[in-house]
Amino acid sequence: MYWSRTLSFFILFNVFMLGSGCDQDKPSTSGSPVAQDVKAPPVQEVKPSSITVHVKRAFSEAAVAVKLSLPASWKEGDHDDVARLLPKVQPDEFFYTQLQISEGSTSCEGTCDKTQILANIKLGYDAYKARLETPNLNSGDPKKDAYRAKLDVFEDNEESEGGLYKHVFAAKVTCPGKGDIPCSPQLGARCFYYQEGADYYLVASGKGPLAAENSAWPELVALCSSLTIVAPGNKN
Repeated sequence: MYWSRTLSFFILFNVFMLGSGCDQDKPSTSGSPVAQDVKAPPVQEVKPSSITVHVKRAFSEAAVAVKLSLPASWKEGDHDDVARLLPKVQPDEFFYTQLQISEGSTSCEGTCDKTQILANIKLGYDAYKARLETPNLNSGDPKKDAYRAKLDVFEDNEESEGGLYKHVFAAKVTCPGKGDIPCSPQLGARCFYYQEGADYYLVASGKGPLAAENSAWPELVALCSSLTIVAPGNKN
C-alpha cells in the first residue's frame, strides 16, 4: 500500500510539473528584445555617361566630334589638340592611366581615299604591336634588338558597322628575363577609327601600369570600344 501511494504521488507530481510549463533547462526570454533582420539598401549602379569631345585636325581648324560612354569613375583631362580622358583616382600616382584621342598619321598621294586610309591603319597597328614586343628595336645593340617582351592580348577586334570601321587592340606587356635590357611592364592599347567618306582616321592611345589591370584598365578598353564619330570634320 505504501509503495502504491508513493508511486501515485510521483506520477501526479510529474503531470503537474509538465502541465505548468516549468522547464529549468529552457532560458527565459521575457523582456528580451526580438532580433529583426535588417536588409542593406540596394547598391545603386552608376551607369556611364555619354559625352561628346572634339578632336582637332592636324594643320587645320577643322575638328571631329566623337561620342563616348565615360565611366562614372573617369573624367576629361586638360587638352588642346588631343582629347584626354583619365580615371579620377589613379591606380598608380607615378604612372598615369589615360586615353588620348588624336588624328592618325597618313601617308598617301593627295586626298586619302578609303583604301589608302585602311592601309595606313594596318601599318599603324603592325608598328604599335611590334614596338610593344620589341622595346629596343633598332637600338644598334644586337642583344637589345633581339629581346622580346611577352604580350598577353586582352582584345584584338576589328568591326565595321554603320559606315564606321573600328579596330581595338589592348595587351599587357611583361618583361621575363630582361636582365639589364630596358623594358617596362605596362598595359597598352591602340584603337583606330575610320568613318566612311572621311579623309582621315582617328587613333585612341591608352596606357597604364599593371596595377590598373583589374580596375581602370577594363574601363579604358570599354571606353575605347564605345567611341563613335558623330561629326566628320573633313578638311574639304
